[in-house]
Amino acid sequence: MCSPWTRERGRRRATAFVLVVLGASLLAGCYGMEYRFLAVGGGGAPVAQRCGPMPFRINPHGAAGDWQLVAVVRAVQRLEAATGVDWRFQGYTSERVGTGFDPRAHGGRVIIEFTTFDAPGRPVAYGHPKPSGAGDRYLGGYVYLWPSRIRALSPSGLRALVAHELGHVWGLDHAGDPPEQVLMNAAPVRRDDYGHGDLAGLRALTGACRRS
Repeated sequence: MCSPWTRERGRRRATAFVLVVLGASLLAGCYGMEYRFLAVGGGGAPVAQRCGPMPFRINPHGAAGDWQLVAVVRAVQRLEAATGVDWRFQGYTSERVGTGFDPRAHGGRVIIEFTTFDAPGRPVAYGHPKPSGAGDRYLGGYVYLWPSRIRALSPSGLRALVAHELGHVWGLDHAGDPPEQVLMNAAPVRRDDYGHGDLAGLRALTGACRRS
């Protein structure tokens, strides 16, 4: 369901101008400013995770302490509350994304890894779904966290960063709204929780499951 994005244009504006503004606002709420999808299927519906509970594990290698692991779990709990999807923690693991991790196992799963992966540039974190499900559905995904680059983050800052990356795992792209308004902006995180547009996008990605 679209989340309209509207602005007051003044009572004396021409009717035609107002209609143009309203039309653009409705479109932005679906696919534009407030949220964007990583992919849209042939029928126009966003590509989303398959329905049902989502198992996840954490590879804690390199984590600075339990507080970082707690921040990760709380980020998952926030996404769980936003989507209504049951995330099921299956414990810690030594499994790594780059050495044989297959999210398709058991019908879909997610791994959150404190990683030593030598990625190009200097990313702080990276999240992505795995587009390998039948019927335009993802089957899990992964989040990378680089320990040396998240060391200075507070617990709330790390929780927000992980929530951002989990938004990608769930199917959201970077949004166009300012980082003060949405967590899914590409700029460094400036919020500690999902904004109105983020929540609208997450609800849109779980709409098909709620109707089934």
